[in-house]
Amino acid sequence: MARTRVHLLDISTTGALMHHPDPPAPETLLEIMLGGFRLLARVTRRDGNRVGVKFIVPLNETQRDRLILGEIQALAHPLECRPFHPRAA
Repeated sequence: MARTRVHLLDISTTGALMHHPDPPAPETLLEIMLGGFRLLARVTRRDGNRVGVKFIVPLNETQRDRLILGEIQALAHPLECRPFHPRAA
């Protein structure tokens, strides 16, 4: 699946809110690449182009702060996500 550029609107230790050009349906599992982190998240809500996600493994506060600082310092680096499909065992 192709990666999609999205805009991060808000982030916490448990999830994020983003603007997505082609918003996925609730319950979709996403792989999010941001600031050197690879995060897995499930879509919890969709309102127009706004998508709320819950991280599968919550961030600690240090990780969250590093992501926020990284976003502020490197706005040229896009946040990307794509649907995630776990491999069958």
